Amino acid sequence: MTDQVDFSNIIKNALSLSDELNSEFFYNYLNEIEILKECKTYCEPLYALSRRVSVKNICARTLSYLKTKYSTQDYKKDEYDACTLLNYWVYNRLYMDYGYSNRNYYKVVKAFGKLQHIWSVFIDIELDKKIPNICEPISTIALQGDWKERRELLGYCNDVNYLRNTTHTHPESCNKYYYYIQSKTDLYKQYEKFCDSRNKDRCPDFFDKCRVYDPEKVLKSLNCHREMEKLKPAASAKATNEDGKNPLSPVSEADSADVSQLQHGNTPTITKAGNILLGVVITSMTSGALYRFTPLGGMIRNGLGWNNNNMRNFNGGDFRLYDYASEPFNPYPGEEHYIGYHPA
Repeated sequence: MTDQVDFSNIIKNALSLSDELNSEFFYNYLNEIEILKECKTYCEPLYALSRRVSVKNICARTLSYLKTKYSTQDYKKDEYDACTLLNYWVYNRLYMDYGYSNRNYYKVVKAFGKLQHIWSVFIDIELDKKIPNICEPISTIALQGDWKERRELLGYCNDVNYLRNTTHTHPESCNKYYYYIQSKTDLYKQYEKFCDSRNKDRCPDFFDKCRVYDPEKVLKSLNCHREMEKLKPAASAKATNEDGKNPLSPVSEADSADVSQLQHGNTPTITKAGNILLGVVITSMTSGALYRFTPLGGMIRNGLGWNNNNMRNFNGGDFRLYDYASEPFNPYPGEEHYIGYHPA
């Protein structure tokens, strides 16, 4: 009985990790960063879009971060892949504002394309292109049917080393970190399978750097591993409910209809998404705007030969209430770790 109670407390504690994760520190920093006036000016063209105030703020926060943090020496002190996290943060924030629904997919892609164009122009004009730590936009995120799972895996890979090290200096934290790491096992294994099969379209570019964080191996390295292994059988037996479902499972078995559509085959086609992004660029060019959409430009030159691995690096106002909810523990729970893949 004691073991069961202890394990229940561990699960409860694991859900309160949002203020202890590197990725969450980063997201909170972006949500609270002071927006520079010149960055607001760059983002003015986005005012023509729906959800314009919020989209403009996402843009201005992104540019302000690039100028005040990422392009400085302080960036090197970060223990996480800030550039890729930033790209996924932008895409996720757009979905948060427009709503996680199929009907909003093209709105998100259009806003994402316009924002990335501004991002690229901003790099050309405002940042010193000779410095090594320029963060380029990752245009292929809009073409990833499994972007949410990739973002979750990216978060884990940027969080786990700090958590593992903390268990050695603060042993009392081991149990709650153990469950968080364990909950990422299935997600990691699915992408490991994709990458081992040399399926480049389904293997995230950052995965090679994540291989050292295989959850099963990390768990075995923790001081509390034996203790937690002893607790699992009793806790699992108690946790199984009358329907035969296990609420201690890392993810719920019930998908929301909107998220299920996005992940399981009903996402609007990649070809159409590519056409939207292409249209955004052409519109910018014909209106006389500066054009330097490097990642997308390469794909256009290749005849829209989309590749989900064209990544260059290792994801104030009108904020909704859930904007400040914990991003790794997002307000849209119940997503299975099914890796959606939608060929063109």
